[in-house]
Amino acid sequence: MKDKSRAKGKVIQFDPSRKNRLKQVDYVDPAQKELRRKREKQRGNRIVREKVIKNTAIFLGIVIVVILIKSIL
Repeated sequence: MKDKSRAKGKVIQFDPSRKNRLKQVDYVDPAQKELRRKREKQRGNRIVREKVIKNTAIFLGIVIVVILIKSIL
């Protein structure tokens, strides 16, 4: 058996800027996971919709310019 008078304790360095933090568990609630998946899908759909609208507007602008140039000439 160890002698209690000779036992050495662990020295923990004091750092006031560092807080004791609990370990984070990698568990994600299935409902949260489903909400996150749904939001990411909506975000992707919104980005695609914005690109389609932008490209359609550019195409229509080019067509209008070409029609105006043909009518002038």
